[in-house]
Amino acid sequence: MAELTWAVVPSNGRSYLDGCLRSLRDQVDGIVVVANDDFDPGDLGPDVVVVKDAGVDRNISRWWNLGLEAAEGLARARGRDPWNALVVNDDVVCPPHLVRTLADKLREYRAAIAYPNQRDDVEAVWTRAEPVNLFHRITGYCFMLAGESGLRLDEQFVWWAGDDDLFWRGNQAGGSVLVPGCRVEHLSPNGSFALYPELNAQAGRDMESFARKWGRRPW
Repeated sequence: MAELTWAVVPSNGRSYLDGCLRSLRDQVDGIVVVANDDFDPGDLGPDVVVVKDAGVDRNISRWWNLGLEAAEGLARARGRDPWNALVVNDDVVCPPHLVRTLADKLREYRAAIAYPNQRDDVEAVWTRAEPVNLFHRITGYCFMLAGESGLRLDEQFVWWAGDDDLFWRGNQAGGSVLVPGCRVEHLSPNGSFALYPELNAQAGRDMESFARKWGRRPW
């Protein structure tokens, strides 16, 4: 029996959200929307669970963790282990085969993380905590976790490098798979930096935190 998959989508109500949810609905067993920045989504449908972030700051690692905790609760309620969590930004449009393609590779390699290759047709498995080709590093806007791995984000990384930290830990915890043939459409790369200029300074602090934790930068 195939494992179940829940999507985790942080959102502050950007106009992209509807398209993101439409691209996911026929692929996953449920969706967790982590509402932040005072976003009140109302009723998004019976397949969507809304989790409200009570924080007053923008911490994407916390948003991801809130969604992952909710998804784990849904998986446990269904008595399903193993299970998958697909983490996506609300400005991502997923191809119709994304979830199955990532899940198949995740389970084939018994890995902790799988993510789409947005650049070329290379398939690879990373098992060491070290930098990889910049074009092949984890796509923080779209990645799948093996839910039973228990991996969570380190919330000291407020806006930047949290995905790299997760990637390096995932490499050590079973491996991370770069999966070709399932590119997503990312509609607004770095859009939040333009909207919230203070995040640029935070990104610098996050990179310093990464270097302190690992003794080197992620790229």
